[in-house]
Amino acid sequence: MKSFRRTLAGAIALVSSVVIGMTTLTGCGAKESVVRDEKTINIRACIGGYGDSWLRALADKFNEVYADKGYKANVLASSTDLESKVAMKELYSKDDWVDLYFVNVNNTMAQFTESGGEYGQLVADLTDTVWNNTAINFNGEEESKTLISEKMQVSLPDDVLKVNGRVYGFNTSNDIGGMIVNTAKLAKYGVTRIPKTTNELFDVFELIYEGDASKGIKGSLESNIFPVTFLGGDNGYPIHFVTAWQAQYAGIEEYGRFYGYTDESGNDRLEDGYKVYDDESLNKMLEAMFNMYDSSFVASGSNNNSIDTAHIKIMSDKGGAVFMADGNWAYNEIITNYQSSINNLAFANVPVLSAVGVKLFGKNTTYGFDDDKCEQVLSFAIDKTDEGKTAAEIVAEAKSEKGWDLNEREVTEVMKARGIYCSRSALAAGAFVAEKSKVKELCYLFLRMFASDDNATLYNRECNGFTAYMTDFSKAKDTGYNKQCQAIVKTAYATPVWMNSTDLRLKMGHNNLIFPNSDLSFVSKIIGKQATIYKDGKKTGDKSLYAKNAKDMLVEVRAYAKDNWAEWVKKVTK
Repeated sequence: MKSFRRTLAGAIALVSSVVIGMTTLTGCGAKESVVRDEKTINIRACIGGYGDSWLRALADKFNEVYADKGYKANVLASSTDLESKVAMKELYSKDDWVDLYFVNVNNTMAQFTESGGEYGQLVADLTDTVWNNTAINFNGEEESKTLISEKMQVSLPDDVLKVNGRVYGFNTSNDIGGMIVNTAKLAKYGVTRIPKTTNELFDVFELIYEGDASKGIKGSLESNIFPVTFLGGDNGYPIHFVTAWQAQYAGIEEYGRFYGYTDESGNDRLEDGYKVYDDESLNKMLEAMFNMYDSSFVASGSNNNSIDTAHIKIMSDKGGAVFMADGNWAYNEIITNYQSSINNLAFANVPVLSAVGVKLFGKNTTYGFDDDKCEQVLSFAIDKTDEGKTAAEIVAEAKSEKGWDLNEREVTEVMKARGIYCSRSALAAGAFVAEKSKVKELCYLFLRMFASDDNATLYNRECNGFTAYMTDFSKAKDTGYNKQCQAIVKTAYATPVWMNSTDLRLKMGHNNLIFPNSDLSFVSKIIGKQATIYKDGKKTGDKSLYAKNAKDMLVEVRAYAKDNWAEWVKKVTK
């Protein structure tokens, strides 16, 4: 899997995540439950979408394995709203009631290591104790000779975990960003295949919104079922589509150069780095985003959605929406309230931009296919990719089944585009050990057990997610949803992407921003445009409106980048 280095400068936040936040747990029985002796680990965690039953189950296994030595893992009361300033305060205070934290460490850990300035070293060095060590199974034995650093599947950017070559953070999960779908609602429109290209997706959107009188299908204004909803506010869920669509069209190499302001040789583009914003992938991504959030397609009240009300819109059998940008953790968040209808919930990767098909097979290529045939070829190649076929097999079957003469080069590019998925695991470590802990060696044992195959199975069965060390899916929970998630991470060329600033961009402080004059809220700006090609339920315009809105946004972005480029460069070169 391709990885991108992550920001090393300007990182002050210790703990933040789309699925995790925090508040103090003093009182409420948390601190009172501390067991302070030389054989007990006190573990503090915040609950994201996956919950914390996996942690308590793992602690039970740890306690069982080391019962003869008296080692114990004491899981304190978990929280959904612990915030970074509280964790920071705990780390640099004299109070040492927490030994091991399970939280997402966003940005870098530089401020909390030996190079952390006034704070000193707040978190323990895990390089030799964990990363260059082996996993421990539920029998308390060394799992294999494979190092944990080599076993990790998500290929975290070095700068997330490392400071001066030393590793201080520990990753936990292999998160997958994509979309959730209510298949029961979708079936009402005669659609049983979850869309795999953007043309397919938006055709379904139009069907849901417009309906089909000839088949007795009501449109959204009558049925109150809309194509899409979203989590309100400036959250990151819609970014799953942004990152995947840009990377699909640009290709992973160009995507990496975009987030580094570098040229093909890897050199900083000091003179003209602002020109990365001229890349056509931005146009294509933004056009699709404006199409997806055409205001007519959006379920009423979505702007004010909490995660619970967004899920109500998806799972309700009366009204609501059919699609939503979400992560594989949605299952655990939804199942409690929808046990009887949870099988209606499906998870799918972000559809491939149809523009990718035109780029590879269109009129400006040696194929010279029109747009409709490009879509057919793209869809065919994606289906075969999902079946596990190789590029050579897809080429052969395209010839025998369709009479198309395709080359492996373009088919491979389709396969690469299909393999791209959004993963915030490439942003964050999931655990760290307090440097002042008196039981650090036991914390290291606990993390080594977390990295085992045994725990990967436990974790999957408890929270329907994957650890960053899960390599064997044969013992994974046997549900349709779980298999859909597996298919994404096991696809040929599976490649996680996120907004991972590197090189010159990193030096300039444009940390994890797609545009230098915006943050995650730029998706809110797209939604806030209220752009639509409908009026009173009738189509009154065409998709050129989406292209215009994309162009207008990029005009502003490009002007801003060009006007400020010299000053940005001056700051990092003086």
